[in-house]
Amino acid sequence: MSSSDDKDDVIIIAHIGAGYFNEKHADMLKALVALSLESAQREDIYARKMANADPNHAEGNNMDCGVKKKGDSMPNTSSSLEICSGMLLRVSKILEESELTNTGYGSSITDECSVFCDSSVCGYNMETMKRCQNSIIMNSSRLPLRDAVDGLLYTNKHVTQSENLAITPSIVKIGNIKADLDLVSPRMKLLYNKYRTHIKQNRSITSVPNKEDDDQTKTHTIQDTIGVSVILPNRCALTGASSGGNMLKPSGRVGCAGIVGAGAFSTGNSRCTVTVMCSGNGEDIIQMDLARSVGEYLVDNVDKVTESPVCELVANHVYAQSKKCDLLAVDDSGNHVLYVGVVGYMEWVEETRKSRLFFYFHTTPTMVFGVRSRVDRRTYERCLFSRVRANRRDARGEFALL
Repeated sequence: MSSSDDKDDVIIIAHIGAGYFNEKHADMLKALVALSLESAQREDIYARKMANADPNHAEGNNMDCGVKKKGDSMPNTSSSLEICSGMLLRVSKILEESELTNTGYGSSITDECSVFCDSSVCGYNMETMKRCQNSIIMNSSRLPLRDAVDGLLYTNKHVTQSENLAITPSIVKIGNIKADLDLVSPRMKLLYNKYRTHIKQNRSITSVPNKEDDDQTKTHTIQDTIGVSVILPNRCALTGASSGGNMLKPSGRVGCAGIVGAGAFSTGNSRCTVTVMCSGNGEDIIQMDLARSVGEYLVDNVDKVTESPVCELVANHVYAQSKKCDLLAVDDSGNHVLYVGVVGYMEWVEETRKSRLFFYFHTTPTMVFGVRSRVDRRTYERCLFSRVRANRRDARGEFALL
């Protein structure tokens, strides 16, 4: 149960993808993550979540974020969810509005030169040990995660009314299917125009001749899902994922960011809480149900954390899961490879004290992420541009959040 002593404690995690990032941009990318983390606790309109907006029309660019009316009230079990939502939206707004990330404005274009994003959120109430979730897919939106959170809060608020009418609330919806051309950045238009003939013939940029010599093309084929997680210790965890999907994807393709359990997941039991976010090859992440799989594995094996580092447990589990499916990601030689990144948070009771830990693991060349915690009135922040070193097949690590 939560107490007055920890009511202000919060842990926030953000990542902008696992894939290929040019090391020349490392400082800029870390600065973006740091800015997003710091924005979480700033007061703005996103802290006052809309109470009555109907997500039936998930048009991310036009949806009204109204101020909660004085007379509106939510059950106590939802108050923590609203707090998490406000923080998550402030972080995600910074990331989704940046052209540096593959979601919202400037993200990967489809084979028809349009932007369609997928997003999902998964909440976990540590007191009731129950989850809630929402997904918005195929959504031409500037702020995809806002649309998913709006849907989650709307469903959570109106679930009792729906039950009285014997109507099951929707937790997965198609978003704004009318392409918003303002989401296509100038550099994406240039890329499309440069390869449009080849695209029409092959529906892929992977076979463009001499692409190895075109660093700009390699940079623009980054297809990374972003994620944000907000944890109120002993109370609530909310985790979300957002992505524009594969570069030049066929219209209608849905990636791991739109599927709860693939790109993001929150879970736990009476002893432990885990949040997980994944990025990399979306199809393989979906096949492995990766975020759910890692989260439930850690919850079921919490006793092993005294014997092995959590990041080692995660790495071994991911490799084991990858052997259970036919991987679709390929390297430059055409060999099928594991191409994923995982970041997450775990808190558990160890003897008489509670331990809190951030972990990461990725087989992609790079992954950019950060964590900011305020626990027992102490603030800690760290942002990393993680690389797989030469002659290594992955990068992994963890650090305690005191």
